[in-house]
Amino acid sequence: MYGDCAVHARRTGNDAIKLYSENDILMTPALHHPQNGRQRGFSLIELMMIVVIIGLMAAIAMPSYLQYIAKTQVASGLAEISSSVKQYEYELNAKGGSDGAFTADGLGLTAAANGHRCTITVYSPNADGTATPGIECTLKGDPSIAGAKVQMNRQATGNWVCVIDATNAPAWREAYLPQNCSTL
Repeated sequence: MYGDCAVHARRTGNDAIKLYSENDILMTPALHHPQNGRQRGFSLIELMMIVVIIGLMAAIAMPSYLQYIAKTQVASGLAEISSSVKQYEYELNAKGGSDGAFTADGLGLTAAANGHRCTITVYSPNADGTATPGIECTLKGDPSIAGAKVQMNRQATGNWVCVIDATNAPAWREAYLPQNCSTL
């Protein structure tokens, strides 16, 4: 005994002896050494708390993730039809807009016309050069956006405007709207 504490010796790796008082051993975190007969592991309460925390995190993150998916699908549909705006202008201005030019095939959208994001429809321009809609993508996919129509509309000035007609998508939210697009 050393004072009112017991002294314990432990051999370290380099054959030196290190002295520990009983207070040092009691103050260390519960390491559950095999020699004292206790088991290592988590209690049932601790495991249940981890499950509850993970469940709460999932409940908070899931709506944001679903909104992200829907918004990405709308942006993908817009990207599919936006790429053909220049070809539409070329057909209208340089070639005079022959009858077969204003189709999905005529604008080079054959592969995308039957794509997994949307069904593409191309409309001929009016006599004044307007086309409302000019190129239209009827969205597929997520139930909250399915049926919405992403349209690229040509104005008489030659400017193109993105418009979304969400009348056929009852679960549509303004959060799905891409930048520089408006809704009908």
